[in-house]
Amino acid sequence: MPSDPPPDDDPLSVDDIPLDPGVGGPPGDREASADRPSIRPPENVAVVGIVGGVASGKSTLAKWLERTQGWPRIDADLIGHSVLTRDDVRDALRRRFGDAIFRPDGSVERPALAHLVFGVAEDRLKNRRDLEAIVHPVIADVIVAEVHAAARFEPTPGGIIVDAPVLLEAGLGPLCDRVIFLDTKESVRKGRAVRGRGWSEDEWRSREQSQWPLAKKRDYADVVVEAGLSVDETGKRAVELLTAPQAAG
Repeated sequence: MPSDPPPDDDPLSVDDIPLDPGVGGPPGDREASADRPSIRPPENVAVVGIVGGVASGKSTLAKWLERTQGWPRIDADLIGHSVLTRDDVRDALRRRFGDAIFRPDGSVERPALAHLVFGVAEDRLKNRRDLEAIVHPVIADVIVAEVHAAARFEPTPGGIIVDAPVLLEAGLGPLCDRVIFLDTKESVRKGRAVRGRGWSEDEWRSREQSQWPLAKKRDYADVVVEAGLSVDETGKRAVELLTAPQAAG
């Protein structure tokens, strides 16, 4: 799979902030999260989630499925951006982090907030947990609502894609009928992060380590897709595996 399209320079994308593994149920426990009715998938259309390492090409594959299969794509990064414009979220952020993370117009100064939450020092970890507790339940609620709204489209789509980099960490695995693990070589992921996002190797590695281990994501997934030489090759393989009898059953 070739390099992803250049990402924006937002230092506070959903891909960057790990969701608290406690949100939506214990890590790795589909049934615990599935006990929450709001996390159940719609009954009339299959929901597909895509997981993998940081900069593995998840959004590229999701956009390919959207373009070629006509499946609605739920974009968690876009939702995350919109959540930070909500008055209730900004009020909670101001109470926790103070005025220093806001611009004069009242919008969130994302680099300032990112500076407080990234890193391995104990104060940064606490800040990140507090940020997650504020924003990510809201993001999860919006994702669930958008999935169910897309299921009511006419005509009914053949599938719905949840493009959420930390899908499993958010406890949203039970929202998906099928989860794809996109298996991309470490050298490729690292190269995309360094060249495309301007991160250092250490920064890329620390962000990937803040998420579930790759082996755990792979074990959770229903389908494993080896990232190929092209987006088309990888996408076609994903569709083939998703529609195979063993995947459908």
